[in-house]
Amino acid sequence: MEHLVLPSTLKTIGASAFRGLGNLKELVLPEGLETIGAAAFKGNGIDVVTLPASLGKMGRAAFKGNGLSKVIAMGEAPAVIGDADHGYNESPFAGFRPSSVLYVPAGTKAVYASSPFWQDFFQIEEMENTGIDGIATSGATSPVVCNLIGIRMNVHSVEALPAGVYIVDGKRTVVR
Repeated sequence: MEHLVLPSTLKTIGASAFRGLGNLKELVLPEGLETIGAAAFKGNGIDVVTLPASLGKMGRAAFKGNGLSKVIAMGEAPAVIGDADHGYNESPFAGFRPSSVLYVPAGTKAVYASSPFWQDFFQIEEMENTGIDGIATSGATSPVVCNLIGIRMNVHSVEALPAGVYIVDGKRTVVR
């Protein structure tokens, strides 16, 4: 399985819920998600994960063993990490590559860099607002689709996109 579509009504992902499903490649979690349980996505081969601004807590080893190259955190404050009930913590990103990049909203790098486990990333980059007010096209039949970092995606229809948030023809669009 390369793509996993989760409903926008999802608030909590339980411990080990999607552990070892296969090679997911990229995972964009829906806005509104508040909690990810321990080892929820452990060992899935995920390369890129986008965490919603609504995420408040992540359990230990939530993304362990995925070899992540990019983690895109949309929250102004980093999610709290840990499992106080069991008295120990383990990074949710254990096993990520030393070259992994954590992308955070503009103005939040210092907060992430000083937060437990988030500070383990050697490279933390702030995502700048693109300042895009709109996109003008002339006679284009396919929509212009960009991810939230501003990279144009090669798709012919919005329906072909995995669930997530995109800029489609200059407007923020949620695909469910």
